[in-house]
Amino acid sequence: MAGATARPRGGPTARGRRIALCGLAALTLAVGAPPPVSAATPLWTGIMEPPAFSRSGSVSFERASLTGATLARIWLFWDEVAGSEPPPDPTNWSSASYDWSSIDKQVVNATNAGLTPILDIRSAPGWAETAPIPAGVRAGTWKPSLTALGDFAQAAATRYDGTHAAADGTPLPPVRFWQVWNEPNGSPFLTPVSVNGALFSPRYYLRMLNAASARIHLVESGNLVVTGSVSPFHHPNVVAPLIFMANMLCMSQTAPYHKLSRCPAKAHFDIWAQNPYTTGGPTHGAYFPYDVSLGDMGKVRRLLDAAVKAGRIASGCLAIRCPGIGRHVGLWIAEFSWDSRPPDPKGVPADLEARWVAEALYHVYRLGVTAFIWHRLRDDPLTTSPYQSGLYACASATDCSVIANDRPKPALQAFRFPFVAFRRPVGVSVWGRTPWGEPGLVAVERRTASGWRRLGTAWTTRAGIFSAFFRTALRAGELRARYTAGDPAHPVGTYTSLRFSLTTPPDRSVAVFGCGGPIAC
Repeated sequence: MAGATARPRGGPTARGRRIALCGLAALTLAVGAPPPVSAATPLWTGIMEPPAFSRSGSVSFERASLTGATLARIWLFWDEVAGSEPPPDPTNWSSASYDWSSIDKQVVNATNAGLTPILDIRSAPGWAETAPIPAGVRAGTWKPSLTALGDFAQAAATRYDGTHAAADGTPLPPVRFWQVWNEPNGSPFLTPVSVNGALFSPRYYLRMLNAASARIHLVESGNLVVTGSVSPFHHPNVVAPLIFMANMLCMSQTAPYHKLSRCPAKAHFDIWAQNPYTTGGPTHGAYFPYDVSLGDMGKVRRLLDAAVKAGRIASGCLAIRCPGIGRHVGLWIAEFSWDSRPPDPKGVPADLEARWVAEALYHVYRLGVTAFIWHRLRDDPLTTSPYQSGLYACASATDCSVIANDRPKPALQAFRFPFVAFRRPVGVSVWGRTPWGEPGLVAVERRTASGWRRLGTAWTTRAGIFSAFFRTALRAGELRARYTAGDPAHPVGTYTSLRFSLTTPPDRSVAVFGCGGPIAC
């Protein structure tokens, strides 16, 4: 949706793993049965920061790593790399017209900072759009050539297969996660939406996805293909996300979801991606039934599972365990955020936003979401942009010129070390994920008049996830978690989550992206 406006240090003991799993079972009984989550199931977090990633060198990636993230979503603009003329040998990454220099730097900087890069192919060059192109259509969106897209995907996947070097001789790390397009359910990223009154973009995107996926897997069978993350809300130029998903996968639009007749080819991908922005809190559903906010991710999960069961998705991850996914088709949130107040007058109060961040990660993990990517590392100036969703605030609302002057927001602590606690009839259930998903022992503390006192401990899973149930008469107050990190790949030391109140605040209406820039405050 953004852009539309513009290791372990030693695993837990067997007894510890039993404690962690028992805690998870208790939590499951208390809040309703989620899909099975194994001890190996991670909750990766990531950052999408197009301006800083492409312009600020290594410092933005280093800052992103300090948020506890392990993923960096990087925009790979096809038109910028390929240039204004078709390359003479389009599947050859070294073809004369290709310029990979910006992407080389971002991939190297991300990897050096401990982040796994995700390259998101988007925006076709003019010569790869299907003529005639109507006036007023956004450049790079009109019926991208399937052959040209496949050729470029093959060239890109080869460039970043781990066997090549940048122009200065720096070895290029392998890229294993490849996303095909952004928000393909309509304008301003893929057009046309319909032709002669009939939906066009879902089935055309299916062909785009399959064309790119075949070449990406041809280069390296272990590459993982991510769908273009689907935008949350419909309007005349955007297909409602659940309608787009059902049409693309040849499934019914309403539950119980089932395969339709006369289907096209299967969809070839490994991970479905969604951008479930919301006009409320972490369980807030969209107003219209076929739109998807955070509170509607369960519908996406059910439709995706039904499509897998109906044989409408082809993925190697259904036969072998894939990293961060397991033996499933993965489900990711590839872009999400709330604007904070301050600096955005129409944003979410900063302390409430921090609570919502922790809750959002908890709720989506229960649905089997294994990656959650936050939109923006740092705020944009309020005077020029509506994006004040950064985990870091600028020096002032109007001065974002020096990244070193940025200040962490409360949401940063919640994103790095999410922790939630909820009252139950005979006690309290807790859930969290340690910074960077490190495994180990977590202490849970309660706030008292004389300071913080330990309530209990919980071992994490191998992926740094912990959950537990504590029998206690505690009905109000605040809890927090503490963890001592020891993996030298990240800053060592003791990390403390934000305190989490057992009193749940009411939901409230918020504006996606608040205000700023072209959106009046």
